[in-house]
Amino acid sequence: MPSKNNKTTNTNNMNNMNNSKNNMNNENYKYEVADELGVELGPDATARSNGRVGGQMTKDYVNRGKQSIDSESLKYEVADELGVQIGADQTARNNGRVGGSMTKTLVNKGKQN
Repeated sequence: MPSKNNKTTNTNNMNNMNNSKNNMNNENYKYEVADELGVELGPDATARSNGRVGGQMTKDYVNRGKQSIDSESLKYEVADELGVQIGADQTARNNGRVGGSMTKTLVNKGKQN
């Protein structure tokens, strides 16, 4: 009978393989986006050009993430988790923290889809 440690190791190996597969897909996706934008990636490209690709990838991931999550509910969940109030009369820092955390969540969800 396999030990618990072997099961954990096997699970970790599977997770690593899945992460490698996702990273490879992200790498391919990066070049697909660059091609669509007419950008040639690399160290000699401008930061603006490289940034356009990353920005477009983030937009795409967020849009994919929004398809499976209710953004309005997410906003209040994140605010609650961070222990902050949100709204027009609140600080830009607090509203920005919520927005940043939402973006991170949506990007991660979008990468899974």
